[in-house]
Amino acid sequence: MTVHALVLAGGTGTRFGASTPKQLLDLDGSTVLAHAVRRLAQHREVDWIVLVTHAESAREAHRVAVAEPKVVTVVSGGATRAESTRLGLAAIPDLADDDLVLVHDAARPLVTAAVVDACLAGLVDHDAVTPAVESVDTLVEVDAGGTVLRGVDRATVRRVQTPQGFRAGVLRRAHAAAALEPGEPTDDCGVVLAHVPGARVAVVPGDERNLKITRPADLDLARRWLHED
Repeated sequence: MTVHALVLAGGTGTRFGASTPKQLLDLDGSTVLAHAVRRLAQHREVDWIVLVTHAESAREAHRVAVAEPKVVTVVSGGATRAESTRLGLAAIPDLADDDLVLVHDAARPLVTAAVVDACLAGLVDHDAVTPAVESVDTLVEVDAGGTVLRGVDRATVRRVQTPQGFRAGVLRRAHAAAALEPGEPTDDCGVVLAHVPGARVAVVPGDERNLKITRPADLDLARRWLHED
């Protein structure tokens, strides 16, 4: 089977507070996007990569594609994450149901080979997997006004990362069904859980360093970790 990776670079980085999308920010001489793509491309099991991009990121996405032979195409994303994933799937050439698909956020530049290994290993026995890490903090559920409703048992929750891994046929079926219903899931495993009854979805070990660049402090932390590798 073939392993494909979708790198979603459609965000505008509003939470980061910069005028430049966070995937275009500099991280030790390369953009965050370039680091994310390079890490996936260096993995021995990843065969092809599709970049799904926003208009503001298109120029850099094409530059990265020229530099990385595993990138087969760059496509424009949609108005939502789910739509961007659907457009990315449609752009994968000769995608078979038995192929494997990794869906990765371009804002996670420090993904490790071990995380990718765990995703691919998990797909031997499951239809979808997500890397995740435990929460060390106390968790509470709150209402819209910030009032605490109840505590949450942190032993039963995980902080989800990407790349999430899928059997291609399952992911396509899930997104085809999701396109016909309202709602915006926050991740692709959520789409599978909602639209493919009986799908086997599991967590695999993530990595604390596989952080998502969301705020300026995250970029500073990524720079430090990059130099410690």
